[in-house]
Amino acid sequence: MYELIRWLNSEGINVYLVDMDKKGMCIVNENTILISSKLSEEEQIKVTRHELKHFDHKDFFELYKQFVYRSKFEYEADSYVIDSFIEENENQFNYSMLMEEFSIGIGYDTRYQNIRSLQ
Repeated sequence: MYELIRWLNSEGINVYLVDMDKKGMCIVNENTILISSKLSEEEQIKVTRHELKHFDHKDFFELYKQFVYRSKFEYEADSYVIDSFIEENENQFNYSMLMEEFSIGIGYDTRYQNIRSLQ
């Protein structure tokens, strides 16, 4: 986690581990990510990556008030976390392990069934 924080700091993004009930939050206009200190290190990394993806949406943050856009942005952030996991593991993963790791339900998983064909 600390390597990820150092890298983000070098990119101008501040990351703080704080005592809060939410898993994480992104304050894009302040280049800041807040992560719950109550989470395991593995979960902190996932949440940090999720929040990081929201920086791609910073020009569209007003759209977060609309359910459709918010859902789309959250889906993109979740997908980024999963894609990062796959890349980190050099595409060496078991399909059912991936579903379990990210609590992917049946139906949501079709994007990852043929992951090799996307590369």
